[in-house]
Amino acid sequence: MMARNNQWTAPTLALLWGALALGALGNAQAALHINSCSVTQPPTMVFVTNLLGSLTSATTFSISCSTNGAGTGTITVGLSAGSGTVAQRTQKKGSTALTYNLYQDAARATVWGDTGAAQYTQTISGDITNQSITIYGKIDNTPANLADGPGVYSDPTITLTLGW
Repeated sequence: MMARNNQWTAPTLALLWGALALGALGNAQAALHINSCSVTQPPTMVFVTNLLGSLTSATTFSISCSTNGAGTGTITVGLSAGSGTVAQRTQKKGSTALTYNLYQDAARATVWGDTGAAQYTQTISGDITNQSITIYGKIDNTPANLADGPGVYSDPTITLTLGW
């Protein structure tokens, strides 16, 4: 019986490492392909009329996406500045304005914007149907807001952008 030599030669190792590298590269590139997504229009956000304290409100909308492939994908949801800036949005009644903002979290700590880190980001790993996402709103009891009279204030120019 002949003894078997288990030594690897340099060209064999190079081919083996090349194959492993291509395999790893293939796995690193595996990503979920998101075919399409749709979003339900969020209902109007209504704030209570008592301005003695900070007013809060929330509204929920749904996203549905169809996918194929394996791995994970990312969806982003951005909210435009509306009648103001992302840092300080405004609702108006005629020429009178109330300052407010929209947030990603119930603590109202993360302002919801329309670019980069200010967007809401969610990782998905398959079809999602009716994924509920909540927009949190807050009107502060600033002296300027307290001086404004009661009535219907609105910001009809908020645009929701869905990306994938």
